[in-house]
Amino acid sequence: MKMLFTILLVIFNIAYAYAITVNVKDQGAKGDGVTDDTRAFDRSVEMVCERGGVLFVPNGNYRLNGLTRRRSGVNGNGYIFLMLNSLEWRMEKDAILLFENNFQGFRFRSLTDPNAKTITKLSLIINGGKVLGRDIKSKGKGNPEKWAFVGEYLKSMSVQNLEIENLFASAGVASYHNDFVSVINCKLKNVTGNSGDLMDNHGDGIYIGWTSKYLIKGNSVLNDVTTRRLGRIGICIEYEKSKNGTVEKTLSAGMIGVYT
Repeated sequence: MKMLFTILLVIFNIAYAYAITVNVKDQGAKGDGVTDDTRAFDRSVEMVCERGGVLFVPNGNYRLNGLTRRRSGVNGNGYIFLMLNSLEWRMEKDAILLFENNFQGFRFRSLTDPNAKTITKLSLIINGGKVLGRDIKSKGKGNPEKWAFVGEYLKSMSVQNLEIENLFASAGVASYHNDFVSVINCKLKNVTGNSGDLMDNHGDGIYIGWTSKYLIKGNSVLNDVTTRRLGRIGICIEYEKSKNGTVEKTLSAGMIGVYT
């Protein structure tokens, strides 16, 4: 019995030592609203995705620039990060991410090939802070390949106490092929799709697809931008697998739709 306890203790210590806390400022981010913090953020995210733990973003204004992003990502997509361990992205209340020049956000995935369709035991938590877009007037056609945060092929994804404003994107928060997702106490304002496209090209505040269970509670999803085309601008839950969940105490000025 003593030997078994010792083995379990060693395993626990190894796992604990492998998980880390990464402060983006320790990786070179300034948060002064002037410095381009793109590479510091991408480097920090890669570290936590590999080892697991906490990505910590202190108060500040962090410029994230789509023109200076250089990572290859997954299958050539610089915004996709491969998770090898569970992680939490934790932002202080006044930590603001400034998305500019078509910065495409952060998409977390548990496998390289999405066709494998494997749900892992990994979990993703996004907690606190604010995302502010700077190119909401972007024009064009088709689905904008932009989000604030996406999780896919995970055991669970949780987004809480997050604010997103003025983001031209496919969605502010999105869940694809996860076992469970919760979006709680978030405020999303003016998340819009292609204003020049008459097709239904997204712009959801919250998007959930192919997700077994979901809880959307205590959120505000509003829009006061007046353009010819705003996408769906609300909450979209779709596909056969996404039938088991609840939306409660949530205000949406756009549509709340369940599509199968």
